[in-house]
Amino acid sequence: MSNPNTKPRKKANANDEALRVEKSVVKMVLDHPFFAALALKMRVKQDYAVPTFCVDGVSMRYNPDFCATLDDTELLTVLAHEVLHLAFGHLWRKGSRKMKKWNYATDYVINNYLMKYNEDEVAASRHAPFKLPEGGLLDSKYDNMAEEEVYNLLPDPPDGGGGGGGRGGGDAESGGMGDFTDPAADDGNTEEDWRQRAVEGINASKLRGRESGSMTRAIERHLKGTQDWREVLRELLSAPSNDDYDETRPDRRFMEEDIFLPTLYSERVGTFVVALDTSGSVTNEMLGKFMAEVQYCLDTVKPEKIIVIDCDAAINQEREFAYGDNLRDFTAKGGGGTDFRPVFDRVKSLPDSPEAVVYFTDGYGAFPTEHPGYPVIWVDYGGTDYPFGQVVRINSADS
Repeated sequence: MSNPNTKPRKKANANDEALRVEKSVVKMVLDHPFFAALALKMRVKQDYAVPTFCVDGVSMRYNPDFCATLDDTELLTVLAHEVLHLAFGHLWRKGSRKMKKWNYATDYVINNYLMKYNEDEVAASRHAPFKLPEGGLLDSKYDNMAEEEVYNLLPDPPDGGGGGGGRGGGDAESGGMGDFTDPAADDGNTEEDWRQRAVEGINASKLRGRESGSMTRAIERHLKGTQDWREVLRELLSAPSNDDYDETRPDRRFMEEDIFLPTLYSERVGTFVVALDTSGSVTNEMLGKFMAEVQYCLDTVKPEKIIVIDCDAAINQEREFAYGDNLRDFTAKGGGGTDFRPVFDRVKSLPDSPEAVVYFTDGYGAFPTEHPGYPVIWVDYGGTDYPFGQVVRINSADS
């Protein structure tokens, strides 16, 4: 965590602090198997170059002097906090975002979940195990938000949000609760490896009767968000092209002369509607990446047409594109609030239902009350829930 810890540092006995860390890990094994399953996958090292704690997926490094400022409950909390950076894939989802600001955003999400874990433990007639050290970032307004959405809502730190995340130990300026760096290059240290370990941790907690509903939902939510929206979109648009030959459909013009030739048939993919949420939270970079992928599909799959609708609280513009067109000609407008209903109302007035509606959005707005009756894909970068349709999240796929 990156918020400054104001407790005075004292020169610690390195052996004493190593023993305290070891005891905290043992406590995880006995009482909190989800966190233990992840913590035990890393080497724990002392490193005075690290301001607080820091993970890279292979090692967890910590400064004994910082460790000495924590009581036992705070120490357990910091260890749990650090392994959640890995369980939620924060090292891999950063992309081009500024490290310090990304660290802030991920800390808010993690700490909210640690407090929910406390609530689950109390509901099970156990004591709350976690207590944030002084300066820990916590705000309930970020409940149920994805880290990417929190990042978009946060102001840049005073230094512009740079710094941190280097191999020298993360956010070296803050001396806060703990940090993470870019993932270490090592076998078994990929985002997929840590997703699997998170699943193993959930299964271990279930077997021990120590499952936390909120943590299980958080991990499941992260797992759902790992599918690359680009692949989903390409699969959706995959269908036979009108340029394909089919030997099972001989050309009838030559059948009377006992000549059987494959026919050039047309099963052209129909119409797709691409809706763009152009409310204030959408960045030009996000729109650019999405439209580039739509362009790719237009060029390679050749649908009959793609109808692009630009909508915030109301439809701002609508344009049709076909094979050979350049979507760069489309400049999004908007910047107001968000209402999804105008797009679905507009689709109702089309002569035929589309193959699908693909909606690029953060998910914060008014939805139709009923499923529209055709496939809907929400390309989501906000981490919200949707009343219908398939949801693919922009996180690591956006990097």
